[in-house]
Amino acid sequence: MRRNCAAKYIKYMDKKNIYVIVAEGEGQHIEFKEGLSRLDREIVAFANACGGSIFVGITDYGKIIGTDISNRMQSTIQDIAHNCDPAINIKFVKHEKNILEVIVPEGDDKPYRC
Repeated sequence: MRRNCAAKYIKYMDKKNIYVIVAEGEGQHIEFKEGLSRLDREIVAFANACGGSIFVGITDYGKIIGTDISNRMQSTIQDIAHNCDPAINIKFVKHEKNILEVIVPEGDDKPYRC
């Protein structure tokens, strides 16, 4: 049974800028990643829950380090999500300071695994 939490989360995120997100820190719908290691686990966790955003280029401690937002990186992340069982449809948002937001919706076909 799908909970009605993703729509509330997306409306909440639309009003936030990257500095406010960093100041609030990680939580139920927010994860910071320096790079792509263990990204599959984060994508699956959000798809199996209420969805969320992974911000690549921010350390676990909230330091903005940025990342090389290339087509290759985005393709790699898409491959990770599409190779999950079942495939997970994600979206990208590029933020200032070279931060890439990976938006993972709540899944319709739970449970997911990679």
